[in-house]
Order: sequence, then structure tokens, then C-alpha cells
Amino acid sequence: MAIAPLLALLLVNTLHAQQSRQATHIASAVYLGDVPTIVADEYGLFADQGIQVEVTHHDSGVTSMAKLRAGEADFALMALTPLVLDRLADENPGGPDDPVVLASLVHSMGLLQIVTTSESGIRQPADFRGRRIAVDRGTNSEFVWWLYEQYHGIDRASIELVDLSFADMSDALIAGRIDAAVLVEPRVSTLDARLKEDSRPQAVHFHVNNLYIGKWILVTTRHTVENRPDLSRNMLAAYQAAIDFVDREPNDAIAAFNRRMGVAEGLLAGHWDALDYNLTLDWGLIADFQKQFLWAQAVGYDNAGGPLRILDLIEAGPLRDVRPDAVGIPGTDTQDRTP
Repeated sequence: MAIAPLLALLLVNTLHAQQSRQATHIASAVYLGDVPTIVADEYGLFADQGIQVEVTHHDSGVTSMAKLRAGEADFALMALTPLVLDRLADENPGGPDDPVVLASLVHSMGLLQIVTTSESGIRQPADFRGRRIAVDRGTNSEFVWWLYEQYHGIDRASIELVDLSFADMSDALIAGRIDAAVLVEPRVSTLDARLKEDSRPQAVHFHVNNLYIGKWILVTTRHTVENRPDLSRNMLAAYQAAIDFVDREPNDAIAAFNRRMGVAEGLLAGHWDALDYNLTLDWGLIADFQKQFLWAQAVGYDNAGGPLRILDLIEAGPLRDVRPDAVGIPGTDTQDRTP
């Protein structure tokens, strides 16, 4: 008689494993620009397109890229930097497992800032000399700090660059182990709130809006585009529906983000003006890629894969099918390329 419950348990476990394999895995990061992913998940917009999803949010796009490369995610969201560095490290680019961009989702200003505290004595760019600056290597924070150095004439040899994850930067700054951090939202706002609650020295922000406009891109593999074209199109359709929802119901959208990320209500209310959600593939994206490739090679990231062709990183076909008006880059489909 005890066999029946055991068989039932095995059946349940088998069904769960099958469902897990059938689910489409999306790897993202803790970032305010990722509101559309959370909206699409919480409001059933992926399901409306026939996609069963499992969404995970990691500390940065570097982990999302690693999950995609390892076959543990079908889609990944990130800033441009992890993709740029992945391409430079790829000794044999052009393979079926290589990452490709389906669309840019966000055009943002103000979601990444250099943060210090009032007790640090840092009041102007020159004051960073001799200080410990935290960046999350391989992310856009590393790129943005380089832009800031270049713009303000700060010699790299005059500062100590500390490699810390975004998740560890706030504690390190409060404990005095670093003097400043290049942080993203919502971590900037949660740090501000912690400092106020604890009656600690207050946060001091250095904005980089004049140097950096953020992009948040949806990435998959070339194999997925070529062998599961419907999935790529449906994924983009779900994101378009999520962006439409954000435009219609911004309060509900930010509330969904706050719930998922454990952010206090109202903490991020002032950041909507910094966000422009829109599915696009345009020449502005190409220009941003070019800037980051130049930076990466300037600071010593070796190019293992030979000549760079940025258009090879983009698959425009699925977005052209879903929203032809959103594609401003001709000739970027796999079928359009010469051997």
C-alpha cells in the first residue's frame, strides 16, 4: 500500500522537472532599468505570449551573461559592458552559442552615480585623488569611472581602484573601507535611506549624466534566434506590452518593482524622469558599443577574437517582425550577412 504514495511523489517530481525544463529562463539584475521584466512577469504578460518564465535577478549583468553562456538562461538583461567584454574574450566569435542583442529596452540618465559621504571630505573631482574608489569590474561602473577620470583629468595612478560587487559597496562605504563607490539604482537610494535612518554622515552624489547615458539590453544566443524564432518574437512582444503598461500605469509598475526588490515604497518615486522605456535598435546603440570597445582596449582588455564588427552582435530580425518602426539598423539579420 505504501507504493502508491511513492509513485505519486515520483510523478509530481517528474512533472516539476519537465516544467522546469520547459520554462524559459531569464537572467536579469538588481537595476531600476529592469522594471519591464518585473511587470511582464507579475502581470502575466509573458504568459499572454505563451511563454512560461523563470526570472532570476542577480547582482549585475556580469552574472546574467555568465548564466547565458553556461546555458542556464535563455535570455539575459544587462548594460553594454558585459557583452563588450565577452566579445573581446571570445577567441572564436560567430558561433551559435554567442550572445546577440535583440533590443535595447531603456534609455536612462541618472541611474548610475558616484557616491561618497559628507565625512569623506570629497567635494569636487580633484578630491578623489589619493582615495579608494569601488567599481564592480566588468560592469558599466568600471566604464563610467574611466569616463569620469578622463573628463576631469584624474590620473589613474593617483587613486586606488577597488573591485567590489554592487551588493557589497554600501556596507564598505559605511564601514570606511572605501571612500567612494560607483553605484546603480536602486542601490543609491537604499544607501541614502540607510545613512539617514542611522543618523550617519549623509551621502554626497557626483552625477555623470553629461558623460553617460545608460542602455539596458535584451540578449539571447544566436542559436535561439535561428532555431526558436517564435520565442524571440514573443519575448519582444511581451516586453512591448510591459513597456506599454509602464506608460499607462507607472505607479503600479514601480510598486511591482519595489515588491520584487524589497525597496521601501516611495523611495524611487523621483527617478521616473530619468527613464525612457522603448524597444529599439538604432545607430545610437552602435555608437555606444563603439565607445565601450575603445575604452576596453584602452585600459588593457585584450581582443582575443580578431577584428570587431559590432553589427555581428545584433540580431534585428525578431524586432523587425514585432515592431518594424523600431529598427533603424539595416542589414543586421543573420540571413542578410554574407559568409
